[in-house]
Amino acid sequence: MADTISLLLDITKVMIPVITGFILLFGGTIGKLWEFQRRDVPLKIDWGLVAVSLFSALISLSFFVGVMYLSVKSTMGIPQKKFFLFMLDQSALVKLAVTYFKFGYFFFVIAVAFATIFYLRIITRSS
Repeated sequence: MADTISLLLDITKVMIPVITGFILLFGGTIGKLWEFQRRDVPLKIDWGLVAVSLFSALISLSFFVGVMYLSVKSTMGIPQKKFFLFMLDQSALVKLAVTYFKFGYFFFVIAVAFATIFYLRIITRSS
């Protein structure tokens, strides 16, 4: 149980900065593309792909924050912990943290996939 919690915390320490960096870089790129579009450069931005990618990244970030919260909460010495309206023991909190990790990673992969599709469309339309 302690190894799982330690692994979840180590992964979360890496993934939260990675997702934050992805959001910042992708948002910065969208800002530059917006400036090019305003200068009458023939560039069409697909705002649907941008919205899906950024929203998926934010959902992923929130799930990884949840993983960190649940992992830390499960290490406390109290036998029953309150999670929203439910009383959960340590093993249930760890299982819930693993589920949050799965969802967080899934949404991060979705965000990267849609960002890749967006960039490929920009490249093929500009050439």
